Amino acid sequence: MPATDTEVREVEKMFAVNVFGPMRMVHYFHRLLVKSQGTIVNIGSIGGIVPYIYGASYNASKAALHHYGNTLRAELKPFGVRVVNVISGEVGTNILRHDAARSLPAGSLYLPLADEFRTHVQRTPRTITPAQYAAAVVQEVQKSQPAAWFWFGARTGMCRWGDMFLPRTYWDGLFAKWFHFEKLEQTPESKMVG
Repeated sequence: MPATDTEVREVEKMFAVNVFGPMRMVHYFHRLLVKSQGTIVNIGSIGGIVPYIYGASYNASKAALHHYGNTLRAELKPFGVRVVNVISGEVGTNILRHDAARSLPAGSLYLPLADEFRTHVQRTPRTITPAQYAAAVVQEVQKSQPAAWFWFGARTGMCRWGDMFLPRTYWDGLFAKWFHFEKLEQTPESKMVG
């Protein structure tokens, strides 16, 4: 959903799984992790890096997890516990199946894009298989010195290099083009801005 059309109760559920779940696991098991000199692996997303359209809530949950993991890595390093943030690209899972029936709510600022939104939620993205993803993550995590941020999956290369070398607003223009935001420029709401 666009950020302005998001039901906060649904976002709270997403944060419960994507952020508070990992936090609780660390809270309750940190002594065992220290004792075993273990590794914490956070499954993040390129959505937590770039402003992928219609994903503000998901993106926010993954960004929160990334930054929680960054601090956790620094705090647990003296105890020999490693923390790896996996910055995942698109993996062929069932996550989109739940979105396929979504439509924009009545009164949405984005109604001029209703057809494009429907196409977007029913898309079949270019992905890697879950087996490929799992094998790469396990291989990285088992290294004696795994990357603090391990980027893997479809589109991660583009997002990683773009995030490092391009201005933050680069993504705004790119996604506006991909998502046909030019149609929004003809709405009465957008004319009030000008």
